[in-house]
Amino acid sequence: MTSVLSEFAQIGPRDKYLLAVAATANSVYTVDSGYTVTSSMTDTDWAAATTAAAAPTVGQLYRDLGKTTTTYSPTTGLSTERFVLAQLVSGASTEGSSGVFRYLRVWSAAGTGVAFARTG
Repeated sequence: MTSVLSEFAQIGPRDKYLLAVAATANSVYTVDSGYTVTSSMTDTDWAAATTAAAAPTVGQLYRDLGKTTTTYSPTTGLSTERFVLAQLVSGASTEGSSGVFRYLRVWSAAGTGVAFARTG
């Protein structure tokens, strides 16, 4: 009956946190008012729906919330970047819940612009 005691999760308990390891510009995004983000979007649609936020501070910790968006080139059909929705972990007075939700770039086909590493 141990399965009764564990909860279902898409993200493993050791992989659910992202640590900012570089202060890279254009690696954190917010969704603009009136737009929605889907699991797969063209690069143009992503750029229209989001705005780059301030570069992360090295050492900031984010909790992966399980929503992933992959962008692709409509010309080649190849994936270009992958983003995850995450919540900033901070705030001693709020028990770690900051209320700050951002999309973080966790993979890039170009091999640049990724400022986060998974940690457990």
